[in-house]
Amino acid sequence: MNNRNVVCQPPLNPAVQRAVEYRMHFCAPQIHNFQVHSDRVEVSIRPDTEEVWNEVESKVQRVISGIRDGFIPPQEKLMAERRTPAPPWSGLDVDLEKNGLVRRSGEGRAVLGPLLAGLVERFDRHFLDMADFFSAKPLGTPALIPADLMARIDYFKAFPHTLTFAYHLPADVDTIQKFSSAPLTTDGCISHHPDSGVNSLLSPAVCFHLYHYLENQTLPGPLESYTMRGRCFRYESGALTSLARLWDFTMREIVFVGEKDAVIEARKKSIDWIVELGKKLGIVYQIKTASDPFFVGEFRQRTVFQAAFDLKYEWLADLDPTSGPTLAVGSFNVHQTHFGKAFSILTPSGDVAWTGCMAFGLERLAYALIRQYGAEPSAWPDALKPLSLRK
Repeated sequence: MNNRNVVCQPPLNPAVQRAVEYRMHFCAPQIHNFQVHSDRVEVSIRPDTEEVWNEVESKVQRVISGIRDGFIPPQEKLMAERRTPAPPWSGLDVDLEKNGLVRRSGEGRAVLGPLLAGLVERFDRHFLDMADFFSAKPLGTPALIPADLMARIDYFKAFPHTLTFAYHLPADVDTIQKFSSAPLTTDGCISHHPDSGVNSLLSPAVCFHLYHYLENQTLPGPLESYTMRGRCFRYESGALTSLARLWDFTMREIVFVGEKDAVIEARKKSIDWIVELGKKLGIVYQIKTASDPFFVGEFRQRTVFQAAFDLKYEWLADLDPTSGPTLAVGSFNVHQTHFGKAFSILTPSGDVAWTGCMAFGLERLAYALIRQYGAEPSAWPDALKPLSLRK
């Protein structure tokens, strides 16, 4: 299998290069492997024919131009960081599956063993303390979300590549019996596919359910706070790796709904709270400006808009003692009136409510902790050890 090159002229700057690299996972099913450089994208394809290559090359060029053309990289702002004391970095070579810490159950799916499952719960207890600090009311959310609701919040335009659809067999005895007798194809896939009628998805974020819950309501005060935890589903193709990026994962959110200044101030306080929590957890990290992984057609407009108004910050845990990769383990977002308008949520003064969500990926935090401190709980920061090992 030969590597073919798509020339990047002019060369890609680092921000665009990173954006192209992520979206290459969604470019074409014939792409077997790829590597993005500043001046070219190396691609290997299956089947390796000129006809296939012409199709793939055209799609790669569309991805590149859709991100690069006219894109102005957002100015990076560092809000906070923790570098010392440095962790031992004793987990860099830990193979989670070989050590029995997880069991892969398919692409982007993993069963957490007792050690990691317990670590996830201890992280979540700290976020419940944070929720209590903000007097956040708990909310229970389902895994399923209506398709019409997703359309109202513009998710289909912004993130169509991440969607996971939910459907059921039709209420027809013949179809049900046929499926029951041969549920899987020879390659292990479900044998029945819906022609139409799919009206639900697996929810990509838990906060969407809150805005639906508050629809057509006037808030009782200038700021209301809620918290929720749930499974989230985001399909990210070849970017699904280990616990760093799962198809379905556990998210804890703390959401603010209310007047503009109150929401912005609450986000600031939540960042301050995480800075203090970071000292207890011992994790080395940065908190800085970021943008969401919008689809190619929406990339420039939405990314520049987020950066211009400081709408998103990410909590980035280090995964390597050098200037190596980082992992977004949390985010601090302000949505302005996007959800308030979509669901007619008003403040006591009659203005459309602003919203903001603080979201934390629990499996990602566990993975970052293992990378920095290893898989032996006695070496973990005291705030994350099992009670039997605490000083």
